Amino acid sequence: MKPEKILNLIKEEEMSDLTCPKCESKLRINRGGAFCSNEESCEFKIWQEICGKKFTPEEIAALSRGEKVLGLGLVSKKGKTFNAWMIPGDKGVEFSFDDLPGDNKKQA
Repeated sequence: MKPEKILNLIKEEEMSDLTCPKCESKLRINRGGAFCSNEESCEFKIWQEICGKKFTPEEIAALSRGEKVLGLGLVSKKGKTFNAWMIPGDKGVEFSFDDLPGDNKKQA
């Protein structure tokens, strides 16, 4: 499914409830992802796709609430696959390799 179609699955009322985990301003949703509406002082964004992982609407909502999302089979710039928690950071989604379930250790 194309990224813009995935984001279209988020209902209007759900989109209006999403807030930036950094500054608590509303998030703007478009086919590229979710972006803080406070552009003057906040640079937070959740791109629709990161390292080959396309976020579902539920995952975008979880990240906007400050929750972590498990990324399995992510692909590094060098083409190596790895697993990581995807967590909201100061400017967007960051990776954490702490407490991965099972044997899902960093391979990149």
